[in-house]
Amino acid sequence: MARVSQVRRTSRCVEAATTPCLVHVRDSKRVAGPRLTLAPGAWADFLTYVSQS
Repeated sequence: MARVSQVRRTSRCVEAATTPCLVHVRDSKRVAGPRLTLAPGAWADFLTYVSQS
């Protein structure tokens, strides 16, 4: 499982842990909070969307 986190000046950070079949996403400041589990294609679509914003 690969884990990636990104820190930006806005302090709105998420962590993403990837496996071949799923991507798990959570708020890096609320590690016990809710999590999202996405298919890799849905995660790729989301990243494309937010990079265009």
